[in-house]
Amino acid sequence: MTTKTMILRRRSTAAGVLAAALAGAAIVLPASSAHADEAAPSACPPDSYYYNITSLGNDHVGVGPDLYVRNQNPTSTSASFTSQVAGSVSVTASFTTTISGGISLGVINADASTALGIATSYTLTASTGITAGPMTVPANKIQWASYGVNIRKTKGTFGREYSNCTGATTSITLAKHPTGVGWKLWQTSI
Repeated sequence: MTTKTMILRRRSTAAGVLAAALAGAAIVLPASSAHADEAAPSACPPDSYYYNITSLGNDHVGVGPDLYVRNQNPTSTSASFTSQVAGSVSVTASFTTTISGGISLGVINADASTALGIATSYTLTASTGITAGPMTVPANKIQWASYGVNIRKTKGTFGREYSNCTGATTSITLAKHPTGVGWKLWQTSI
């Protein structure tokens, strides 16, 4: 069939459908009206998603050893800290069941970011030479400092729908999403 014949055939089919619709009659096109050059769309495109997301709070992942100043004096003292180790922290996730076809940390991270309204990154790097302070360390206290990546912990359900229309596989998921780089500071008694 030539291109001109196909165009004329499509125009005549469209005109027939329009005429039938205007006349209020139902029309059923024969199976032979399907063209070999028109592919049928996939009924079940593969998809991954992370939903029912709740926040489990914030945490901090240090990329080096915790630093500290111990003040055993009867008066306050001053302290500053400088990061000494560089390192990266990426999205992580653990699952209660195995997901056939694997998981998508990118989908988990993006869906959590949208659901919680927070900015997340796939990987964040803490570098050296970043200073915190000066800060006051009270008498008989230890000032602690940890430089690294702040994370948001989430719990949700990860699912994957398959292209062969066999349904979805889901798993309860615990994930950690990098949200920023910085210092965690705290004090303890001696």
